[in-house]
Amino acid sequence: MKRKVGTSLDATLYERARAAARREGRSINDLIEDGLRRVVGAGSARAQTVRETWATYRVPGRVLDHALREDLYDPE
Repeated sequence: MKRKVGTSLDATLYERARAAARREGRSINDLIEDGLRRVVGAGSARAQTVRETWATYRVPGRVLDHALREDLYDPE
């Protein structure tokens, strides 16, 4: 079931969203739904990263796992 929602967006953000939707051959509604799904929970951040980058990087799973677990803010 879908619900209609009204909102106000910054004019520049709206134009950028409209252009992105056009480039991707999608509606603005689909673009907004996708963005909200990413923010409010389609699983863990790690699972989301895996879904978004699936088949993008050709590295062994152990290397990817290490990279995802690495603390980038650790000054070692």
